[in-house]
Amino acid sequence: MRWLKRRWHGQPLYLRPFVYFFYRYVIRLGILDRPQGLIFHFMQALWYRLLVDANIDQLRRERHELPADPKGD
Repeated sequence: MRWLKRRWHGQPLYLRPFVYFFYRYVIRLGILDRPQGLIFHFMQALWYRLLVDANIDQLRRERHELPADPKGD
């Protein structure tokens, strides 16, 4: 499972949620759960993961905008 986590974190941001949604909804047959399954897998696999990637992207951008000298001199 560790190799899977490394591979997941190596994927580009904003692509990961769509891949995960496809995996859960199509490959793992979430499509058989009808409209309730679509809503559940959309919220869990796509929407939530997309918010996580957006937060990661925001934190990375903020980190790169900080000054080089942490003391502020």
